[in-house]
Amino acid sequence: MSKSKINTSPESGQRGAIVASVVILGYRSARTLERCLSALATHRSAHRFETIVVLNGATGDVGEVAERHSEVAVVRSVANRGFAGGCNLGASKASGRYLVFLNDDAVVTEGWLDGLVHLASTVPGSGAVSSLVLDQQGKILEFGGGMDHLVPSALERGRSQYRAELVGPQLVAYASGCSLLVDRDLYDSLGGFDERFYPAYFEDADLSRRIWDAGRVVAVTPSSIVQHVESHSTNSILKEVLFDASRDTFESKWASSPDIGRDLPESLPRIVYVDDCVPRAQSGSGLGRARSAIEAFASLGVFVQMVPVNDRFRPFDLDQSLRSAGVVKVRTVRDLEHLPRPLAVVVSRPHNFRLAREIAEFWVDVPLIYDAEALFSARVRSQMLLPEYKDRHDELAANLASLTHDEESIAREADAVVAICQEEATWFREHGNAAVRVLDPFPDRCDPGREGFAERSSVVFVAGWMAGSDSPNADAVRWLAKEVMPRLEEIAPDLVIQVTGSAPPSDLLPLQSKHLRFIGEVTDLAALLDASRVAIAPLRYGAGIKLKVVDALARGLPVVATAHGSEGLSESWRVGVEVADDPSDFAAKLSSIVKDPAVWDSFRVPLVAMCNRHASDLAGNWAEVVDLASRTKAGKCTSVRL
Repeated sequence: MSKSKINTSPESGQRGAIVASVVILGYRSARTLERCLSALATHRSAHRFETIVVLNGATGDVGEVAERHSEVAVVRSVANRGFAGGCNLGASKASGRYLVFLNDDAVVTEGWLDGLVHLASTVPGSGAVSSLVLDQQGKILEFGGGMDHLVPSALERGRSQYRAELVGPQLVAYASGCSLLVDRDLYDSLGGFDERFYPAYFEDADLSRRIWDAGRVVAVTPSSIVQHVESHSTNSILKEVLFDASRDTFESKWASSPDIGRDLPESLPRIVYVDDCVPRAQSGSGLGRARSAIEAFASLGVFVQMVPVNDRFRPFDLDQSLRSAGVVKVRTVRDLEHLPRPLAVVVSRPHNFRLAREIAEFWVDVPLIYDAEALFSARVRSQMLLPEYKDRHDELAANLASLTHDEESIAREADAVVAICQEEATWFREHGNAAVRVLDPFPDRCDPGREGFAERSSVVFVAGWMAGSDSPNADAVRWLAKEVMPRLEEIAPDLVIQVTGSAPPSDLLPLQSKHLRFIGEVTDLAALLDASRVAIAPLRYGAGIKLKVVDALARGLPVVATAHGSEGLSESWRVGVEVADDPSDFAAKLSSIVKDPAVWDSFRVPLVAMCNRHASDLAGNWAEVVDLASRTKAGKCTSVRL
């Protein structure tokens, strides 16, 4: 078998060990095999994988289909070894850490392999993971199975795909062999599929049972989806005969063993996360923080149910990375009511807290965690100090009073608060919450990039527009265009500032010029930062650490910021920041860094060193926060009962 016949994501150009070996049996239907292999070729993966087709006593046209796909390694067996024997033969030729057995009449979808690998690599003791199998109308055919007194039962059969997504990944008595990932070492230690189940049926149930007996677990995930099209291998009468025979073999083999299926399925840990919309780091507005939190939970094997609140942003859908990590977007809050208890409800932004509190009340003793992306009342308080907003004093004062009331209530009611800096953590403690933790806003590992001064150009302002025209970002653009740009055009006439963000407010668009450009939402923020010489944060009011500044510094990119733009940063990170509040001073310092390689290096070099020293554990920190909130909630409930 050629080891060069490997599938990878076309975009990734990845190298390294083969993660998965996909084994497919070809028998009687060339049409179904062609459809299966074409889908595999279309829907690649973030993981390196190989495809092995076992011609299991196959007809000639089936072999021709396999040979036409150059990425496929073909293994031939003159005799039909049955499902178990054919799979074992294919597995013996495999190189991957995981074996993935895929029916030839299954059609994979985007991210199907990534979803399997994610669950297999995050669930403790994982031995096997199967996909959600849908029919051609989108209804559930297989979502794992239960087993009561050796009688198998399909779970959620006939229900909608969304139902499986809401239920989420779960442990099951047995997993379907239609699309089944198995740990390679475990498979070998168990002797593979039992070939006594010749030619077909109950092999997956039997293997699942042996995996459980070996102390490992079997799971199913809705983040991996295949569509079962049809089967041409046998007619319906013969299927019934074969099924009955294999069932007799299964019952005879396991009759004297304890029943394992009564307490299954079992839901895996879950978190409900409430925010304005599905978090996309490139959208700004603090969404990168929510994104990091969700990814941290996913890395711990925690299933995240995302509740988007703001109708304006509800159309924002999950990207494939989040889908593969088991994140689901909840359509309506009531969909959650009768689902298993989550570990916690996490909410960001004060205007979403009331809804999150109502969601938490669906279950007994579920802790409520407030993720303070910023102290909103402090933001308005600093806005009121600017002379341009004097004519709006009464409006802003009313807004300040309302936000202060909301955030003080949150401090009292939340079971734990996650703050972005020590100053805001102190505020929440002073207003009644003892369970406050500051989580490092920087990524676990920083990547300063390799591009030097000559490989970069322009300046970037990473902005988000969820708060509209009356926001710190909008005010910053106005100040930039009216006060800073005229000075910059004199001393750096070739300089271009790019402003990111989807749908900037219409009143800002006339400020665009050849020196100030709105470039919209960027899909690859890291690439944009690596192509820029300087990031700016010209914010005149706000609160807490600005994530746009964090994103830039974590890529080793020097930043020119106002005092508000740089607030909350530790001294160790300030090596990469130049601060200026006066427009002329801001323009001069920005121009100096952009134009002079030596000045740029004076910020870049110590910043890269800081990036290389930095290390944190966001997932571990969030796990501690959930534990802290649970203990706080338990204490409150005990007090009430007493």
